[in-house]
Amino acid sequence: MTDTVTKLAMLLTSAAMLTPGVLAQGFYVDGGYTALSYEGEIEEVEADLDFGAVHLHAGYDFNSYIGIESEFLYGVNDEDVTLFDEDIGDIDASVGLNYLVGVYGRAIWPVSDSFDLFARAGWVQAELDADATATVEGVTESASISESDSGYAIGIGASWDMTDRFYLRADYTRYTIDESDTDGVLIGAGFKF
Repeated sequence: MTDTVTKLAMLLTSAAMLTPGVLAQGFYVDGGYTALSYEGEIEEVEADLDFGAVHLHAGYDFNSYIGIESEFLYGVNDEDVTLFDEDIGDIDASVGLNYLVGVYGRAIWPVSDSFDLFARAGWVQAELDADATATVEGVTESASISESDSGYAIGIGASWDMTDRFYLRADYTRYTIDESDTDGVLIGAGFKF
C-alpha cells in the first residue's frame, strides 16, 4: 500500500510540474534584420548578390544546453544587378529572397547568467526570385524567374539577456542550398516566455 501511495504521489507531482506555465518556461520568440550575401547561379548565370530580409525565430530550450528553433526569413531588400550570359549578353535583373524557412537544433554554452553563446545546425527551404530584362537582336524581353530548393545551414551566435524576459541576439549562419552558399548576419531582439 505504501508503494502505491508513493507512486501515486510521484505521479501527481510530475503532472503538476507539467502545467502550461512550466512548459512555457523554455519558449522564446525573436525578430529582426538579416543581411544576406549570395554566391551561386541563377538560371545557370553566375551571381554575387547582397540583399536583406526580416526574420522571425520561435524556439524551445529543453535546458541550459540544448534547444530547437524554427526560422522564417522574408526578403525586403532586392539587389539590382547586371548578369552576363554567353548566348544572351547582358541581363538586367532585380534579385531577392522571397522566403526562407528552417528547423534547427541548438547547442548552448551559458557563459554567465545573462550571456549565452550557441551553435545551430539544421535544414532549410528557400526561394529566390528575379525580374530580368534583356535585349536580344534589338528586341527587349522581360521574364520573372523563381527558384526554390532545400539544403542545410550551420551557424554560431550569442544572446544577451537585458531582463529576465527580454534579450538581444546576433548570429552568423552559412546556408548551403543547391551547391550555392549564402552568408547571413542577423541582429534582433526577443522575448522569453
